[in-house]
Amino acid sequence: MKHPIQTRHLVFLSLCVCGGLIAKRVVTPVLNPLTDLIRLPGGGAAAAFSLLFIVLGCTVTDWPFAATLSALVQGALAFCLGMTGYQGAFTLLTYSVPGVATDIVRRFTPKGSAIYFFLSCCLGNLLCAVISNLLVFHLRSLTLLLWLLVAACFGGLAGILGHLVYGRLKKAAVL
Repeated sequence: MKHPIQTRHLVFLSLCVCGGLIAKRVVTPVLNPLTDLIRLPGGGAAAAFSLLFIVLGCTVTDWPFAATLSALVQGALAFCLGMTGYQGAFTLLTYSVPGVATDIVRRFTPKGSAIYFFLSCCLGNLLCAVISNLLVFHLRSLTLLLWLLVAACFGGLAGILGHLVYGRLKKAAVL
């Protein structure tokens, strides 16, 4: 089925991209004391809330590869705005891979379902944590396992929150 590109969908995707960057900026100072307490990088938890908006935008527009495109734009914006953290130029990679994962999950799960939001955010955040570890942090064994567990938990939490937001938007007839 052909999906026409509508201006309102482009505007919503743009808002989701910007909303993800803002959410990460707002959530990071709140989560850093928790992750500092257990000596883990804070981005593994905060990235989930940035990814939530990518998944939400992809669900609303229902275009093929919308999440990948949104994630690339979000990564480019983060890079241009200096929100790279430790990744530097690898920011484009760490932002785009979760978008690809979201598009893959979208293929195998029902649109807008709780399992879609949960798996997309959880898997995307896990992949982001793995790539960040390979490129930057080089955590080992138990520390890496704990960081991946934190990333998966916060990814799942963001997915559940995203599904609730999607349900509210649908109920309010915004979508």
